[in-house]
Amino acid sequence: MRKTTAALLACMAIVLAGCSTEGEPQSKAATPPAKTPSATTTTQAPAADIPALLKRADACMCKGADWLLSQQKDDATFGGPAEVGKTALVLSALLGTPDAKKLRDDARVKKAIGYVASMQQPDGSINTPGEKGLANYQTSAAISALVAYGDPAHTPIINKAKDFLLSIQNKQGVDAGSWGYNGDKRGDLSNTQFTLEALKAAGLTEDSEAFKNCLAFLQRCQNRSESNDQPWASNDGGAIYYPGSSKAGIFKLPDGKVVYKSYGSMTYALLRGYVLVGLKPDDPRVQAAQKWLAENYTLEQNPGMEGDQKLQGLLYCYLSMAKALALLKSPSLDLPDGTKRLWANDLAEKLVSLQEPEGSWVNTAMRWMENDRILASAYVLSALAECRALLAQ
Repeated sequence: MRKTTAALLACMAIVLAGCSTEGEPQSKAATPPAKTPSATTTTQAPAADIPALLKRADACMCKGADWLLSQQKDDATFGGPAEVGKTALVLSALLGTPDAKKLRDDARVKKAIGYVASMQQPDGSINTPGEKGLANYQTSAAISALVAYGDPAHTPIINKAKDFLLSIQNKQGVDAGSWGYNGDKRGDLSNTQFTLEALKAAGLTEDSEAFKNCLAFLQRCQNRSESNDQPWASNDGGAIYYPGSSKAGIFKLPDGKVVYKSYGSMTYALLRGYVLVGLKPDDPRVQAAQKWLAENYTLEQNPGMEGDQKLQGLLYCYLSMAKALALLKSPSLDLPDGTKRLWANDLAEKLVSLQEPEGSWVNTAMRWMENDRILASAYVLSALAECRALLAQ
């Protein structure tokens, strides 16, 4: 793939889980994130250790925020091309740290927020000119950042951006109800989960037509034949990238049926999507996704990804995990053996342990640009913010 600006942008942020094309060869090798700890680091810690963990997490997040701010360019953006989506992701990460209140008044944050707000286009999208093909991704990230910043002066910008996102929801075929990179692109579960989050942040309610219509697409991404009308659907309860495509690959049953493998980052995305559109925790579709996640619970890889793929998209998986499970408002997850995992504790411990000395994070499994320290650090800080909020309750 050529290292053009468009290629770099296409692999960033919310498109992470599927920016490669169907025919793209898999990476030959995947090296672990720096300082990958052993599996023993995910053991459940006593409740008495949580205050100490919170203290370490706060220090870690503040150090990470300082490092990110040190990477800001003169034009207010963060690394790489002058691109709205990546800058918005960094802003959302910064505004979830313990220093968020102070950072709102930081000149560097104000400059970046001003840049994002200034990039609204006539159609309502918020994106870098010339990158129309990524308008959904960038607009969704921008809305989330502007809402997090909380300036009432941005309300008209947010509302216009919300209307843009609603206008590009896919209306027909197997993609109906979804969002892709833009209105002329096929939908996928990765883009869709972040668009749903942005729309919810912008004030869209669960009884909206957009959320109701999205449910059909979410069901078509789940391996649950009872609610998925696609002939290939199996019944493990996990999820794939979009109907008929899994980045974890396929396998054939003895009868010749092709099954698309479920994997962690997309199953967390599905769970998040279900809750955002209004399904309750006791809904069988939600419970099926939770069951798959409990049966495949690990922080050592992207669950369901095998061999030299298992570390690909790992930091994105952590982010999707934190975002999804936080919506259930419980810091624990019931495992098949009857035990409870304090997932927020496990994940916080893991993320703190992976911080580099200067304050950044990186995954050297290079697919989907997690070797970009700015992008990787934004993912981790946002995931830590979700863990911190639950642990502090």
